Amino acid sequence: VKMADLVKQYTERCQNRGLAPKTLAKYKADLAKLLEFCAESGITRADKFDEAAFDRFGGWLRERSHKQGVAFAPKTVYTAMTIAKQMMKWAWKQKLVPGYQLATAQVASAKPRPQACFTTEQIETLLAACKSDLVTYSAIAVLAYTGLRVGELIQLRWDNVMLDIGDHGVIHVRHGGSSDLPKDREAR
Repeated sequence: VKMADLVKQYTERCQNRGLAPKTLAKYKADLAKLLEFCAESGITRADKFDEAAFDRFGGWLRERSHKQGVAFAPKTVYTAMTIAKQMMKWAWKQKLVPGYQLATAQVASAKPRPQACFTTEQIETLLAACKSDLVTYSAIAVLAYTGLRVGELIQLRWDNVMLDIGDHGVIHVRHGGSSDLPKDREAR
């Protein structure tokens, strides 16, 4: 099978599985990077994408920069390589390629980077600035002090709030984000 056809089939499979729109967009973007690498490397058939090509793809990603002229972050490289490896495993299971050539290929995990977070002082400043707008004030306070995501807060129901459990109560998150489900698709 041609690499372009494999990417198309795998993308359709991901759509049919009902992946969240943001996840599907990420898969498409990373598979587009793979197709660009393959075009530059002269790899047209999926069975020619072996472990050596996979390693070159990783190096190619690390040397590339995206449209802002900044190098791809290690997490982006890790994700693109993982998606490529998953696709090749799927192709082998579907008998689209003769063997799973990436079975022993390693993907070095990306070290997590600290995520930006509002300080207590910044939260207090935000709350003070919107004290006259009860809806905004309440939304910022709930997001800041519970760890809910915006999509979860938007779909929060009163029956999710149980004040009689624990010292301060519990919020049972059942909804939010894509497809009316929390990000990991599990209630928490």
